Amino acid sequence: ENMNFYYEQLKGKKIHLRICILLAVLTITSSLGRSVASVATAVSAVKDVKPFNTIDIPISTHLLAGAVARGVSIFLLYPLDTLKTRFQMSPSAAANLPQLSLSVLYRGVFGSLIGQIPYGMLTFGTYEVYKVMLLSRIFPISSPTDLQLLAVFVVAAVLGDLSGSFWLCPSEVIKQQIQCGNYPSILTALRGTLYRGNTFIGFGGLYKGYIGQISRDVPFRALQLPSYELVKKWYIRNFATILAADKFTSVARTLSPLENLLIGIVAGSFSAALTTPLDVLKTRMMTTGKDKANASPQSVWSVLLQLYRSEGFSGLFAGLLPRVIYIGPSAGLFFLVFEAVKLYCRPNPAVP
Repeated sequence: ENMNFYYEQLKGKKIHLRICILLAVLTITSSLGRSVASVATAVSAVKDVKPFNTIDIPISTHLLAGAVARGVSIFLLYPLDTLKTRFQMSPSAAANLPQLSLSVLYRGVFGSLIGQIPYGMLTFGTYEVYKVMLLSRIFPISSPTDLQLLAVFVVAAVLGDLSGSFWLCPSEVIKQQIQCGNYPSILTALRGTLYRGNTFIGFGGLYKGYIGQISRDVPFRALQLPSYELVKKWYIRNFATILAADKFTSVARTLSPLENLLIGIVAGSFSAALTTPLDVLKTRMMTTGKDKANASPQSVWSVLLQLYRSEGFSGLFAGLLPRVIYIGPSAGLFFLVFEAVKLYCRPNPAVP
């Protein structure tokens, strides 16, 4: 009863509530950033290791760059994410969707940013921490080969994404419930997820589809980050080297924003296309209609069988084009901002 009273009071104060929530998220994000940075500093004190692509860049800079880049890319390309979600919904659920408009395309964006900004900071910040830890423990003296370095990138990417997934899943559930028209606002979606009628049923509903989410995100991140590192390395070796002062050796130059954008698009599009079936499964598990919202969650295997029987193999690739069109530019924009923030925060940005 007390929760219902507070809920009714808050319904009329959505703007103030959103401001308070945003301030709380920024405060939590800042605290998490300081905590991760402290851990990274302690690790670096034990082993003075500078892994590939992190030379002279503090962990706190990676945390800031991850948060800013994630927020910018998610907000600007959110309408494409809404279209992708609609394509991947079951036909019966999609039949009841409202007509598209700008407000509909951006419906749920605030709830998404609450999850995505800390998620970007945690995933990409801890990715760098895990790289330092792995390299310092496995290669304390010798330098890793390219294949060993790739293996470190993959493991660090998996661990980084898992670190951010516990924060991301609740916001994804709320966002997609709003995108598919089950609820009109964050408050109603949150209440509908936590309550059955007037009875509080716990926080399990916020993690509906969690297995589907990490089944999609972990392989995606394990493809995206190493792909970005490798494509960037290949591009620099072939197109972005200049002669050093001695006129005999070649050194890498700083890539332009356009080059970082294009490399990110290539890596993001490749990863997005390969993981589309996992994204479809995650969407189906999270967008159960309101009449089924409190039913027992289905397993990934049962959802996969149901999808295959009703829509065939092509159903696994529903929304492939919108996903690639969304993820490709989103990844490119992310890495453009990510690299720009790191460059801006360096003591001497003129040094490549």
